[in-house]
Amino acid sequence: MKMEKIFLQLTPFNKKLFEFLKFLNRVNFSNKIFVYYPERFKTYKYRIKRGNNSLVIRNAIKTRWWWSKADKAQKKDFSVLNFNWEAGRNNPWLKTLPLCEDYTIGDGKEKNSDSSTRDMLSEDS
Repeated sequence: MKMEKIFLQLTPFNKKLFEFLKFLNRVNFSNKIFVYYPERFKTYKYRIKRGNNSLVIRNAIKTRWWWSKADKAQKKDFSVLNFNWEAGRNNPWLKTLPLCEDYTIGDGKEKNSDSSTRDMLSEDS
């Protein structure tokens, strides 16, 4: 079975994932439902710096087994991070995020565009 192959890789993430999938399979089987799971699961990387209730955020994210702390090399590479928490605004990280398309707010009179968002980021840096 595919899930058993995942369990053979003895990482803590895979053990927790396997146990969680076994539980889901039992619930699904009891309800006569069969679900196909992907062979690879994505783990999310996070970086939490001091300040701005970082201890609360760190404790909340530690309970989620699909999140893992970014390595030292990954902390500087913003393209790898899925969650970044720090006290101040980090313009280099904000510039790596994809910008949304034009949208209207409220009655349609106010408009935001990618260029105005980029201008705001460049003014503050």
